[in-house]
This record gives sequence, C-alpha cells and structure tokens, in this order.
Amino acid sequence: MDGLVILYLSILAFFIAGGIELASNRSRAEKLRCSIPIILGIASLFLVFEQELIYVATPSLYQTFRLVMMIFSAIIACSGVFIIYSRRSSSILVACGGLLLTFLWMFSRIVF
Repeated sequence: MDGLVILYLSILAFFIAGGIELASNRSRAEKLRCSIPIILGIASLFLVFEQELIYVATPSLYQTFRLVMMIFSAIIACSGVFIIYSRRSSSILVACGGLLLTFLWMFSRIVF
C-alpha cells in the first residue's frame, strides 16, 4: 500500500512539472528539451507496473534490470543540473519525482 502512495506522488509530480513546462513561454524546441526527462520519468513509472512481464521474459537479468532502472531514475532526478527548466518548481518536482522513482526501483520486489 505504501508503495502505491509513493508511485502516485511521483506520477503527480511528473505530470505537474510537465504541465508547468508546457505552459511556459518558450519555443517548441526548448519545451521538448525540457520535457524529455519528464516523459522518461513517466515511462519508467509504467515499467514499475509491468515488472512481471519483464521477469517472465528474462528472469536471469531481472536484478540487472532493476539496477539499471534505479540508476536511470537517479539520472532523471539529477536532470536539473543538465537542463534549465522554466521555473524552479518544475526542477524541484522533477527531482522529487525522480528520487521517489529511485526509491521504488530500489525496493521493488515481485510477489507471485
């Protein structure tokens, strides 16, 4: 139950940051550049839901996949260093969403 709360908070953080970035007064190229980590964060959140399919396809590589996704989530959380967002709140929301996503991948387990 607690994992779902963290999952929904990170989804909410990414969607709010995406809305803020899309509503900014920037060119389309800058909006796209700022939206890439947000889109990747939302996509990796949906992989949390579909862990069973990944485990069934490659059971021997599942631990490696979890480690890669954890590192990928940490990179998303640190994306504010590489990308200048239109508002500070967007940067904070992407960092919080990425850290919550890292926390989810760090402690994810499949229960059958």
